[in-house]
Amino acid sequence: MTTEEEYLRKGHLYRRQGDLSRAFRSYCQALKLNSDSPIIWNNIGAIFYIGGYQSLAISCTRKALLLDPKYCNAKTNLELIEESLVLHHKATKIKPKLLLSLLQ
Repeated sequence: MTTEEEYLRKGHLYRRQGDLSRAFRSYCQALKLNSDSPIIWNNIGAIFYIGGYQSLAISCTRKALLLDPKYCNAKTNLELIEESLVLHHKATKIKPKLLLSLLQ
């Protein structure tokens, strides 16, 4: 029988190899064994973020913080995700102006 820790290790390995799909499946298997693990929720959030699903990344990371409000990795990840969204929003506002200035 595979344990939660083994699924987490597999997930970390797959994520380092760039295989987000297999990493996600491994983390989900770990989650089935322990749905109250902030570590697992944080890792799933990281997979969503890497895959470009920021809103899902935020939801999972917030779930990790709900389970453990002092979990520093989740706090840091949430701050980074939210900051990247702000920067993306600013860039999409600036980009059209930049394009217009280049055309003139």
